[in-house]
Amino acid sequence: MNPLLSHDVVFPPGFVWGTASSSHQSEGNNACNDWWEWEQQQGRIAHGHRSGRANNFYELYDGDFALLAQLGLTQYRLSIEWSRIEPEEGRVNAGEIDHYRRVLDAAHREVSLRGSTFITLPCRAGLLPRGASYLKRTCPTGAGMSNVLPPR
Repeated sequence: MNPLLSHDVVFPPGFVWGTASSSHQSEGNNACNDWWEWEQQQGRIAHGHRSGRANNFYELYDGDFALLAQLGLTQYRLSIEWSRIEPEEGRVNAGEIDHYRRVLDAAHREVSLRGSTFITLPCRAGLLPRGASYLKRTCPTGAGMSNVLPPR
């Protein structure tokens, strides 16, 4: 019996376990978005902490996906840091697109994702990274987006 619950929890057959992450909270070194600017303001975060390197998912994603697979997770939702893709309005960083392709390839390889990968991007007013002209043009309502990477 689980000491935190008054009864055992049984999940139905076929129940799928997964997890999710936020690029700003996990990748580290995201210094060109609204969340970075927000966390720099005095009093926003207890003890003045900053995201900094976070858990460095940006460099350690292969090992992180291997750990998820060892835990038996088959579903993973991640976000893309748009301010890396388009650091200035109209300028796309092809190296970052390649990086996120490698991340998605590793996710499919290590975690054996079922179905399609859903990518969310910040689309709400006030949370767009500086210069995210693509999102301003294509995502004015705040809806999630998928399949936004250009074809190879």
